[in-house]
Amino acid sequence: MTNGQSIVGSDRESDGASSSPLSLELLRERAIARRHRERLTVSWNVVRLRRQKRQMIAVCAGVLLLMGLAVYFEVERQPSPPPVDGAAPPSVAVTVGIA
Repeated sequence: MTNGQSIVGSDRESDGASSSPLSLELLRERAIARRHRERLTVSWNVVRLRRQKRQMIAVCAGVLLLMGLAVYFEVERQPSPPPVDGAAPPSVAVTVGIA
C-alpha cells in the first residue's frame, strides 16, 4: 500500500492486458518474500526455544548440584555416634574389611 491506495486499485487503473503478467509476477515475488520472512520468524522461534531448553537444563543441573552439596555438608556436620563397647578400632576394621 502506498499513499493509502491498495495494490489492487492501482492494477485496475492501468492497462489490463499489458500489466497482468507484471502484476502476477509482482504478487509472486511478494508472496515469496512473505514466506521467506515467515520462515525466518519460525527459525528465530526455534532458536529461542532451544536457548530456553538449554537454560532450563542448566538451572536444573545447578539446583541438583546445590542440593547434593547441601546434603553432603549436612551429613558431614553431624557428629558421628560413639563406638559401641567391644568394637574393634577403625583402623583394624578397615584392614580386616579389605582382606
